[in-house]
Amino acid sequence: MAVTDPTARPTSGRIRTDELAAYSTVVAFDALTGDVVGAVDVGTSYGLPMLPGQLVKLRCDCSFGPGRWYPAGDRFTDGNLVWVGRAPVVADFDLTAGTGG
Repeated sequence: MAVTDPTARPTSGRIRTDELAAYSTVVAFDALTGDVVGAVDVGTSYGLPMLPGQLVKLRCDCSFGPGRWYPAGDRFTDGNLVWVGRAPVVADFDLTAGTGG
């Protein structure tokens, strides 16, 4: 399906942690190729504008531990697919201890 409106759509969410994150980056990857298609530095929430018509996987890279694939996976294959369409997307990460893919 071709998308004719090139306006960036917000992909946003909250990042749940056991401790306050000093620095994190949310990275969006093309779900088929694995290419990076966007990134934003974050705190406990984020907003990442992305063009509609993309199927992505999101990873939160944290300063205090290993990165986590949305919503709480340890590997690329654990991450949920996220469709960036015409409506805003909300994708919350859970980085608390004991969670994982």
